Amino acid sequence: MKFYAPIFLIVTVLLTNGVLRAQQYIGTTISISNSSLFEMTGNPNWPHSITLATLSDGASSQEEQTLDINVIGVPARAEYRVVKTQSDGTFFNGNPQALSESSSTITIDAVDFDRTVKVQFSSGAITFDTLIVNAPYASITIGVDDFHLLNTINVPGSSPLDYPNLSISVAENGLGLILGPGSSTLGWDAWGTSSRTFGQTADWFDGSLIRFGQSVNQQILDFRITNNTGADARLQNISFDLRRPPGNANYATDFQLLYLDAGDSELIKGSSVADGSEMVNLAGIGSDVIVAGINNFSEFVG
Repeated sequence: MKFYAPIFLIVTVLLTNGVLRAQQYIGTTISISNSSLFEMTGNPNWPHSITLATLSDGASSQEEQTLDINVIGVPARAEYRVVKTQSDGTFFNGNPQALSESSSTITIDAVDFDRTVKVQFSSGAITFDTLIVNAPYASITIGVDDFHLLNTINVPGSSPLDYPNLSISVAENGLGLILGPGSSTLGWDAWGTSSRTFGQTADWFDGSLIRFGQSVNQQILDFRITNNTGADARLQNISFDLRRPPGNANYATDFQLLYLDAGDSELIKGSSVADGSEMVNLAGIGSDVIVAGINNFSEFVG
C-alpha cells in the first residue's frame, strides 16, 4: 500500500470468532435435505430455505446478514438465491447464483428497516460440513504510535531528534505491520522519523512522528499489513492523525491510500476470499483533504 502522511496509525480488522451459534453446524458431511437447519418451501425450483432473520427479530434484522458455508458436493447447475422483504413489506427475490465446492460467505447488506431474510437453494443434494448463520466477528487492531523509538535505522552522524530514514516492524493480535523497507519492492519511507514537538505541548502529542518532505519520494510511505491469525479477516478501517503546520508556505493538500498488488500481496474485494477477486494495482481505498492544524482521519475500507 502507498500512504501519504501519518502521526499515529491504527488498523482494524474483523476476525471470525468461535462462539457457538444456534444456527450452526460443524461436523461430518451432510446434505441440505437431511439438515434440520433448512425448511421446505413448497417451490419445486427452490425447495430448500434457511432463515437468517425475521421481522420479529426487530433491530437485529436490519443489520448485515451472513451465511458461512463450506460446500463439499454440488450437483450440476445447483444454485442459491437471496429472498428478503423490502421496506414496504413485499418480498424481493435475488438473482440465482452458482455454487461451487468451496468455503463461501453469502452477505446481505444492512438496511434501515425491519425485515425477513432467507437464502433458498435449488437442490437438497448439496452437501456441506460447516454452516454458520450470522457468524460473530471479533474486532482486532494493530497500531503504531512511537514511530521514532521503533525506527531501527539511525543514520550515523544524524541528529538524535531526526532520523532521515525509516524502518518499522510491529506485531500484535496475530497481525503484522511493516512500514518502509520490506513493505513493498521499493519500500518508500517518507522523510524518516522525528522526535521534535514543533511547539506542541498537549499530552496527546509525544513528539514521535513520521516526517514528510517536499520531493516526490519523501511524500510516499509504503506499508504492509499481514494477516497471521490463521483465519480469513476483513480489513475494516485504517485510522491516523496528520498535522499540517499552519505557517508552512509549501504543504500537501490531500492524501491517498492506494493498494499495491506487487509480490504476494492479496487484498480481496468481495463477499468472501473464495468468491472475491484481488483488487487491481493502485486501486484507491481511501482519500481526503488535509487542512491546517491537526487532522484526524478514519478511512473505512470494508
